[in-house]
Amino acid sequence: MQTNSLLAVKRHTKGVNMKKFTNKFVAAVASLAMAGTLCVAGAVTVAGVAWAKPPVAQSSGKKASKDPKAPWESEAPTTGSLTIVKCKKKDVSTTTTTVASSSTANASASNETGKTQDTSCPAGFEPLKDVSFTVTKVASIKEGTNDVTLNLAEYVSWQKIAGIVSKLNAHPEEAGVVTLGTGTDVHNMTATDKDGKSTLNNLAVGLYKIVEKVPDGYGAYDFSSFYMTLPLIEQKTDNGKTTTVYEYNPVVKPKNIDLSSAIKKNVDKSHIFAGVKDKIYYTITAKVNKTKIDKDLTEKNLKDYAVFDDAPTSAFTEPNNQGLDAAVQSVKFGTGSDSTFTKGENNDYTVTAMANSDNAEITTAGDTKGLAAGHTRILVKFTEAGLKKIASKLNNVAAGSEAPQVEVELAFDISKAFKDSTTDKTITNKSGFFPAHDEGTTAPNPIIPNVDGSKPTVKFGYLQVDKYNSEDESKKLSGAEFKIFTDKNKADLCTKSLKENTAVDAEDSPCKAASAFDETTVEGGKFSNPYKAEAGSTLYVVEVKAPEGFALSPVVKEITVKDTTTNDNPDTLEFPNIPLHGEKGGNKFWFNLPATGAAGVILFALAGIGLIAASVFLYMRNRKEEEQQQNA
Repeated sequence: MQTNSLLAVKRHTKGVNMKKFTNKFVAAVASLAMAGTLCVAGAVTVAGVAWAKPPVAQSSGKKASKDPKAPWESEAPTTGSLTIVKCKKKDVSTTTTTVASSSTANASASNETGKTQDTSCPAGFEPLKDVSFTVTKVASIKEGTNDVTLNLAEYVSWQKIAGIVSKLNAHPEEAGVVTLGTGTDVHNMTATDKDGKSTLNNLAVGLYKIVEKVPDGYGAYDFSSFYMTLPLIEQKTDNGKTTTVYEYNPVVKPKNIDLSSAIKKNVDKSHIFAGVKDKIYYTITAKVNKTKIDKDLTEKNLKDYAVFDDAPTSAFTEPNNQGLDAAVQSVKFGTGSDSTFTKGENNDYTVTAMANSDNAEITTAGDTKGLAAGHTRILVKFTEAGLKKIASKLNNVAAGSEAPQVEVELAFDISKAFKDSTTDKTITNKSGFFPAHDEGTTAPNPIIPNVDGSKPTVKFGYLQVDKYNSEDESKKLSGAEFKIFTDKNKADLCTKSLKENTAVDAEDSPCKAASAFDETTVEGGKFSNPYKAEAGSTLYVVEVKAPEGFALSPVVKEITVKDTTTNDNPDTLEFPNIPLHGEKGGNKFWFNLPATGAAGVILFALAGIGLIAASVFLYMRNRKEEEQQQNA
C-alpha cells in the first residue's frame, strides 16, 4: 500500500516536471520566433535604407548646350545665365582663420564657381534667404594710362583680363584697374528664395563685377564682391583625356557667416554684484570680420571697425559725472604683453557716448545708426594705430588657428531713478559692432544681434528681513546691520572674523568683500524699504551688528530672490536674536544666575528639599511594584 502511494507521488511529480518543461519549451520557441520576426523586420528596414536610390542633383536651371564653343569662336553663344546660391555658415563659433594663397583667392575657387551645377549648399552651410546682388559688366580695363574696351567675343580681350581677375578677387580695394559699365550693363538680381537661390537669365558674355548687399547681421565669408567671366572656363581631365569646358550657365556659391554670433556680451561675475547699490560689470568680446588672404592685412582693410555698447540711458548714471563714456574700463586684443590698448586720439582707440533721446531708432548713416530710442551708444572706435596693431596680430595667425578677439570691459553705476522705481525690474544692455571694410568700399551697416548672448538681461527682485526677539516673535528689533555676499566662502570668513572680535570695518576684515549693501533694521524689525537685489543668483546674508541687548547671530543665511517679488511682497529672511538679560562686571549674559546671599541659600535649600522628596516618592513606588510582583 505504501509502495503504491510512493509510485503515485512519483508519477505526479514527474507529470508536474514534464508540464514545467513543456511550458518552458513553448516559451523558448515563442521567444525565438519573436526574435526572428524582429530580426527580419530590422533586416527589411536596413535593406530599405541600403537599397534606396541616391538623391538626384538638382538642375541648375538653364541647361547648357552640348560642348558649347569658346566665346571667340563663330556661332558661339552670346548670352547665358548666372545662378547664385547664397549660403551661410551654420555655426560661426567653429570658424577659424584661413590663410589662402593667390591661387585660391579667386572667385572660382573661394566661391566654388563652375565646379558643379549642384544648387545645394556645401557641407556646414545652409541657405540664406532675401539676399540681393548687383551684376555690372566691366566696360574697360587699364593698360598703363589707357582704357581698353573689352569685347569677350575676341580672344585678345580674354588675354588682357587673364592676368587681372585673380588680383581683383584677392584685393577688391585695388579695383581701380577697371571701369564699370552703366545703364543696360547694370543688372539687379531678384533676392534669393528659401533655397538661397537667384537666377539672372539672358546675360551677355563678358567680365562682371558682382556685389552683394550683405543682409543685416551677416558678413561675407570671403568677399562681399567678386569678379567673374561669362562663360567660365574650366579644364577637366577624364580617363587621361583633358578637355576645356565653357560654362555659359554657371552656379556660384558665395558663402556668408552669421555675424550676429561674432559678438558676445556677459555680466562679469568676477566682480561683486548683488543689487542696485553695486556696479554692473560687462565684458564684450568681438571677432574681426577680416582674414589674411593673399597678402598681409593693413589698416586699409579694416576701415571703420568699432565695437559699441547700447546702454539704456535711464538705467545708468554717469560715473563720477564724467559721462557714460567713462564706463569703458579697458580694451584688449588677443593675448601677450601688447594686448592691452591705450585710449586717446594719438593712441589705439577713442571712446564717445552718443544718446538717442528721440522716440524712434536712428536710421541714418553714421556712428549712431541702429541706435534704439532711449539708449546711449558707447562707441569704442579704433584709430589708425590701433587698426595697424589688429592687422599685425591677424597676419600672424597660423592657418587653422583661432583668430584673436577684441575684449572691452565696462562698469556702470545704476541710476537713482532705477533704484527707486518699484516697477522697473530688468536692465537689458545691448552690444554690437561696425564690421571692417576695405578702403574705398561702402561701409556696412552695424551688427546689433537680437540674441541673449549679446544683450544680457539682469533681473531684480525684492529682499526684506524680519528681525525679532527669539523669546517672543511679536517683539521686533531695530538697529541690526547686515552685509550681503555673492560667495559663501567669503560670507563664512566674515562670520568667523566677527566671532574672533575683528571689527567689521577693520582694514583686514574679510567682511570688506561684501556687496555695497548697507541696510539697517528700523522700528518693526525691517529695512525701511525692501532692498532691490539681483534675482536668480544665490545671495548670502550675514548679520554684522546685533540690536542693543541681543547676541549677534552667527548664521549665514542663503536666499535666491525671485524676480516675481515686488516692493509690497518681497522675499523675507527671518533673523531671530537671543536676548541678553543678565549683566555682571560689564559682561552680558543670556540670563542671570541665582544670587549667593541669604536669598540664594533659601532658594537652593528649597530646590534640594524638592529633589529629596521626589527621590523618596520614586523609591517607594518602585518598592511597592516589586512586592506586588512577588505576591502574584
